[in-house]
Amino acid sequence: MAEHPLFSAIHAQQQRLEGIKTLLVKERQALLERDSVNIESLLREKLRLIDELKQVDGEIAEHPDLAQLKQLPEFLQLVEHCKSTLAQCQRDNVENHRLADQTLASMGRLQQILHRTKSLNSMTYTQDGGTTAGARLGRTIKA
Repeated sequence: MAEHPLFSAIHAQQQRLEGIKTLLVKERQALLERDSVNIESLLREKLRLIDELKQVDGEIAEHPDLAQLKQLPEFLQLVEHCKSTLAQCQRDNVENHRLADQTLASMGRLQQILHRTKSLNSMTYTQDGGTTAGARLGRTIKA
């Protein structure tokens, strides 16, 4: 019975999930390195694999032999392995999403700082520790 087309479909789903898992590791590294070009290509590939997963999952769910195959322990073991890999992918994806949010927040803070310091009247500190809006640092140095 191991020759049934649904076994092949489940094996193919597992391979797609392993591919997504690998892409998520690469995505995490690209996020840490702030490699926007690589992040974009990894995202496209991840979305392509997810679309394939959804399509084949629908085909498996509608297959007339599915109920019969669900009675076989080896089929159930394959499905459980897929579910386990999917759960790991979901955890990794949540972690990457959190990392992307942190990176965006950090970049936003940096952008705000750069915009503030770009103006001619930058904020600085007085000798007493208070703040003052004065000329840019170094503008009044004559030496």
